[in-house]
Amino acid sequence: MTLLGVYVGNDADAAENFENWMGSETDLVHAVVGSANWTDYTSSASWMINSLWSNTESDLFWSVPLIVDDGAASLSTAASGAYNDYYRSVAQTLASNTDGDGPIYVRTGWEFNGDWFAWSAEGQAQNFVGAFRQFVESFRDVSDRFTFEWNVDAASGGMNPAEAYPGDEYVDIVGMDFYWKPEFSGSDPVEAFEDM
Repeated sequence: MTLLGVYVGNDADAAENFENWMGSETDLVHAVVGSANWTDYTSSASWMINSLWSNTESDLFWSVPLIVDDGAASLSTAASGAYNDYYRSVAQTLASNTDGDGPIYVRTGWEFNGDWFAWSAEGQAQNFVGAFRQFVESFRDVSDRFTFEWNVDAASGGMNPAEAYPGDEYVDIVGMDFYWKPEFSGSDPVEAFEDM
């Protein structure tokens, strides 16, 4: 199955402009829950689904951080289940405000094999696994509609991503982020595709 999605930050008009440019509707709009702190985490999910994206006809594909960037949150604490109430709060917001009965796509802990997010699994793969499982179980406590992506970064050589795989029962989609920046690597689309 192939889905056409777009990420446009927090700009609903840009999603419509993209569809006009493409000449067709998108299947998904990528929405990213805030991670400054736990209040931002829960309130941004509500704002996005009830205000920002309330008029889009596309389904939303959610990136929900595994932990926040407040300097105090940690993967080991997440693995203990201490953040499950926050996870369930966001899950409730998404489930109760998403029409229909189809899947609600969620990725968490994306690009964990790099060192640029608070949930980096480098040197703590088992904490990442535990945190990912707590997240998934918390969301499933709310609804069976959630579909989970485990997402690696193609460019990072920092760790073997397989060490942080949570298990088939927790992963529905295996995804990969990769970036081709024309200012550094040229603008030939064939070269970019073949390189990746």
